Amino acid sequence: MTRNTTGVSMPESMVENIDENYVAAGYHSRSDLIRDAIRDKLSQIERQSK
Repeated sequence: MTRNTTGVSMPESMVENIDENYVAAGYHSRSDLIRDAIRDKLSQIERQSK
């Protein structure tokens, strides 16, 4: 597996919201939640393009 890291800039309020809620949503880290959100959005875009 190739691992490339990309920093993502977000408003501080968004980061705080993620930090307050990711554990309650069943995630072990902020990165896991963000990765799933990106995957979901990419899947949605792919479905819309068909």
